[in-house]
Amino acid sequence: MNFVRICKMQLQNLRDIGWDSMLTQTTLFCEKHEIDVFNMDAMFLLPGRSRRKYPKMTNLHYYRVELFYDVIDLQCMELESRFSETGTKLLLFMAYIDLEMLDDQLETYILDMLNSSEFLNLNGIGDLAQKMVETKRDKVYSMVYLLIKLVLTLPVSTATLERSFSAMKIVKNRIRNKMGDQWMNDNLVTYIEKEVIADVANQDISNMFDKMKTRRRP
Repeated sequence: MNFVRICKMQLQNLRDIGWDSMLTQTTLFCEKHEIDVFNMDAMFLLPGRSRRKYPKMTNLHYYRVELFYDVIDLQCMELESRFSETGTKLLLFMAYIDLEMLDDQLETYILDMLNSSEFLNLNGIGDLAQKMVETKRDKVYSMVYLLIKLVLTLPVSTATLERSFSAMKIVKNRIRNKMGDQWMNDNLVTYIEKEVIADVANQDISNMFDKMKTRRRP
């Protein structure tokens, strides 16, 4: 968690004072390898887009604000979410358990595992948790089992978070940059849970909207 905090500080520092240095290094690299360098004061134009339909901005604004700042902000948001979620779970866990009781249980638990043939040849912590439930040891070593459940839960929450950020980059694109939070949330749920949504019949969705009756009739 301390490393996450330090990484956030470095990213914020890069956002605040890192642009000029990065632009200088990039320019020197391009000149060394005979790569054309954009004029930052010129107007930016996305290839294949009409000048009339695309917002007017300079190359400097596009590469600094639309790319450099956006990427750093997304990274900071992801780290903030991970830090908050992981820290909250750990704090709740530490507040819930009695550390002395856990220490006592661990000593007995380790001896039990070393001398129990039932726990041989397990494939990972998931099998361990399942075997503990089957043998009722989740009741005997309740604090140890709670710790195992926490370890099993954290990767799932992290993976879900990563999927959400990846989906957000696709759903909230340049064309939909004015999308509100609720509308974006609805789109993200639909995009992320594709397998679940695929089983919902179109007629069921239509019936649900008919029952809402939120629109005024002319």
